[in-house]
Amino acid sequence: MLGEVDLDTAAEFERQLLATLHTAEPTIVIDLSELGFLGVAGLEVLDDARAWSKHTHEMYLVTGTQGVDHVIAASGMSACFDTFANLDDALREVAKRHGHG
Repeated sequence: MLGEVDLDTAAEFERQLLATLHTAEPTIVIDLSELGFLGVAGLEVLDDARAWSKHTHEMYLVTGTQGVDHVIAASGMSACFDTFANLDDALREVAKRHGHG
């Protein structure tokens, strides 16, 4: 995702995330590092996706920016997701957990 996820863009974010969940491998890394803003509507989409996929997918978040990281932490969602500052760290952790690193 690029830009912002707010009330105006949350539906598109949800559409993209659901499409990914339906076609993706069991492990998904959601890269939010290009977001300048993550609003409540975006948090709700992430929480819904987590609930929909909790028995079928492992989800990891790349928060990237301090603003997105703060929103995830302040909402309490950092307890629901493994979060990483960058994509490389997330991919290394996925590989380690799946015996590839």
